[in-house]
Order: sequence, then C-alpha cells, then structure tokens
Amino acid sequence: MGAALNLLATAAAVAGAAYMLVAPCCRSGSCETTPGSGVQGCTAESSETLLENEHDARVFTFAAVPVLLTAGTTLLAFRAPRLRIPRWLAAGVFLFLCVLSGFTIGIYFLPSALLLIFSVGLDEARASEEARASG
Repeated sequence: MGAALNLLATAAAVAGAAYMLVAPCCRSGSCETTPGSGVQGCTAESSETLLENEHDARVFTFAAVPVLLTAGTTLLAFRAPRLRIPRWLAAGVFLFLCVLSGFTIGIYFLPSALLLIFSVGLDEARASEEARASG
C-alpha cells in the first residue's frame, strides 16, 4: 500500500505542476471613472497562465523541484525501503515547504506532500508490526 501511495504522490506532484503552469492564474482589467458623474465603467478582463505571465524559464524550476523531490522519495521507497529516516526527512521538508508557500504554489503540491507523509507512516507502521511479530 505504501508503494501505491508513493506512486500516487508522484502523479499528484506532476499533475500539480502541470496545472500550475497552464491554468489561468492572473487576471487583469481596467476601470475608468467618468469625470463629473462619478460613474465607474470597467473594460473587459483577461486572464493569463503562469507561463504567459512570467515569460521566464525559472518558472519551470519552481515546478520541477517538488516533482523531483517527490520522485526521489518514491525511488528511495522502491530501491531502499528500509531507509525510512531519509524518506521522513524528505516528506517532512516537502510538507513544510508546501505549508510555507501555501498561498502561492504550495497549494498545488499539498496533496502530494500529504500522500508522502501517509506513505512513510504506513511503511513505518508495517515495519514495526513485522518487528513485533518476529521478535
């Protein structure tokens, strides 16, 4: 079950990054007040994606870091499942960064971070249960 949650966390991070890059996030419009009457008239609003708004390749770095962190933790879960401390650290740092940047890009990656925490916790519980059963 922990491996499936790791894969799901990686898929959620990829989906969060894709949504962050292509979903409309920035709106712009203009309003004018007619002199003398005080009536305010607004013109048409437009929306832009993050890629359209930033015009910079660094935005891909902001999207790639959470995906790489999640994929690395998932790879570690498959390659070295007994190494739980590095997985706890990576999942905890990822969750902390998501909460820290929660109102910007963190909200897109919060499901992935929570899935990683649950995955590591599930593997930890399974390992302690196996240790009690064998000892």
